[in-house]
Parts: sequence; C-alpha cells; structure tokens
Amino acid sequence: GFEVDRRKIVLDSPIKSVGEYDVPVRLGPEVTPTVKVKVAPEGGEPAGAAEEPSDEAATVSDDSSSETD
Repeated sequence: GFEVDRRKIVLDSPIKSVGEYDVPVRLGPEVTPTVKVKVAPEGGEPAGAAEEPSDEAATVSDDSSSETD
C-alpha cells in the first residue's frame, strides 16, 4: 500500500525469478529498512503457494494417480 521512489530501492542485480526477496530501501542517510517482496508469475501465485489441500482433495488426488496408460 506504500509507494516508494524506485531510486531508493537498493539492489545489486535485478530480480528476474519468482520467489520471495528481502529488499533494502534507502529512506535517509542512516535509515535503510528491508521489505519483503513476493514475485509471482503473471496470473497468480506460484505453484505450491496455496493453502494445503483438505483431506477430501488429497483423496481425489490419490485416486487419479492409479490410472493406467
């Protein structure tokens, strides 16, 4: 919910991968807090980031793995 001037973001190299990063932001001469940044692929959260499946969903998943080719 906060806007930060991009010139205040301190990165050694650009972020080019999905994941979570701790990014330092220089607010003043001796004030550089770190903020957590989550980078997600276009369209939503990365795989595995959703809540754990319920027991019912796990049962359905187990049944589908027994199919034969």
